[in-house]
Amino acid sequence: MKNTILLTKLLKPFNLGNLIRLGGNKDGGYLLSNKSLSKCNFLISIGISYNWDFEKDFLKNKNTENLSIIAYDNSISYKIIKKFSLKNLIIFFIRPSFKTIQRISKFFSYIKTFNRKNAIHYPLNLAKFNSKKTINLDRIFDNIKNKSIILKIDIEGGEYLLINDILKHLSKINVLIIEFHFIQKNKVRFLKFIKNLSKKFYVSHVHINNSTFQWSDKAEIIECTFERKTHFKSKVNFSKSSYPLKNLDFPSSKNIADPKIIFK
Repeated sequence: MKNTILLTKLLKPFNLGNLIRLGGNKDGGYLLSNKSLSKCNFLISIGISYNWDFEKDFLKNKNTENLSIIAYDNSISYKIIKKFSLKNLIIFFIRPSFKTIQRISKFFSYIKTFNRKNAIHYPLNLAKFNSKKTINLDRIFDNIKNKSIILKIDIEGGEYLLINDILKHLSKINVLIIEFHFIQKNKVRFLKFIKNLSKKFYVSHVHINNSTFQWSDKAEIIECTFERKTHFKSKVNFSKSSYPLKNLDFPSSKNIADPKIIFK
């Protein structure tokens, strides 16, 4: 694996002040500026799977009893998580381990987080059209009015089919956190999207997910945070920090070190 990865200058982050990490020190943790976080009061989270640490940290930072999160993901549900935890409870009595205890606790974490008071999870996937198992961005935003929104998307490659929908609703988004997959295959669409975003949004953070480096020495998964330019009235310069950021960025796969990023 290369110790250095070249990325387009279009992804070079700007210095938007102090960054805060929401989520754990593994895959599923993302960075955004303290300033933008303070201005946002609502999170739309698309694609959570079995990791909602970002959502839990968002609730802690907002510290409100009002509805603050709506999450969408058809791969999990109350019943699926309950079955998953019960299965691991049985496994624990046969082969006890700390990881099994963590899996057992998933059900309790799920019902505590998505309590329908300040966070709701719907078992629906984001798609172009609405159906019994899918929902599109038009309907999502139609149901949410007058909110300062963070949109977080991690849908394993499905993001490219929704690029135009995301751009259509940019005026309603204050922070976009998105994980791009299969970068090399979708390079043209990826770069075009970034160019369109850069008209109204700054890149505040970028991190290469290193999990694919077991079979490729190129950046195939990139985690990006974009923040609305109007949040920052004073002159904003490019960040002089080295990436990955010390004590803020962590390898998605602990078996492989994060590569140093050079923007060119």
